[in-house]
Amino acid sequence: MRTFGPGVLPGVLPEEGPQVARIRRPRTVGPCSRNWYDFAPARFIDSAFDDQIHLRPVRGTEVGKPPLARVGDPACQLVGVPHAFPYAFSFAILIPMSIVTKTGDKGTTGLFSGERVAKDDPRVEAYGTLDELSSHLGLARHSAKLQSTLDAIEAVQRSIHRAAAELASPSQAPARPFTAEDCEALTAQIRDLEAAIPLTGFVLPGMTPASAALDVARTVCRRAERRIVALSHDAPVSPELQTWINRLADYLFMLAREEEVAEGRLVFLRDSRATS
Repeated sequence: MRTFGPGVLPGVLPEEGPQVARIRRPRTVGPCSRNWYDFAPARFIDSAFDDQIHLRPVRGTEVGKPPLARVGDPACQLVGVPHAFPYAFSFAILIPMSIVTKTGDKGTTGLFSGERVAKDDPRVEAYGTLDELSSHLGLARHSAKLQSTLDAIEAVQRSIHRAAAELASPSQAPARPFTAEDCEALTAQIRDLEAAIPLTGFVLPGMTPASAALDVARTVCRRAERRIVALSHDAPVSPELQTWINRLADYLFMLAREEEVAEGRLVFLRDSRATS
């Protein structure tokens, strides 16, 4: 990772588009002895955040001339403020990033808490499958007919982000760990859907584009659960996280059925034939 002191950050930031960043611990840079922050690419952002942090530079802002903008000034706008930012900050360095780090060329990857492990490590398999799950849900968003489904998918993707960050940080406590309340909330949503959609037998999955995409996501969720269980045999994994991921597969199943009911396409296996 490149680190820049005051006045040596080159160039002009891109005119458009947010810079997605990871905020690391403050460090002292240069003779002024102030706290500065490194910004670097990361697959998962600290679970203290609801979402990734976006630093949106003002059009054409020059960042190579001291003093650098204070956070909150027009030159450095923080979007998506976390519930509880773990560090007080006074200055920030904005660094244009590349996703090409070359650090994984020999088959290892860096965990969020700093360790390097093999890319086929069970922990990487676990949070990597969560990444796959979130991508499938992103695809499902483009087929969903119901606004409630769109809202549910986005909420789930944000929670998956938290789960992945927790799994990727074995040596530090998560800022927003999964709790029994998270599991109970998801269970309550499943109960509400079950009350509205009585299931009287096995269903034929994927009767609409949205339900098909959600059913694929559900099966990926079950695979993620298996990876997390496998990891738990050799390393501590939060019981609440395991419960939540188990419940999530049921929730995705019911979201798929809700989409089918909305289009009159809920089909049970006992039915004679599903017409196209």
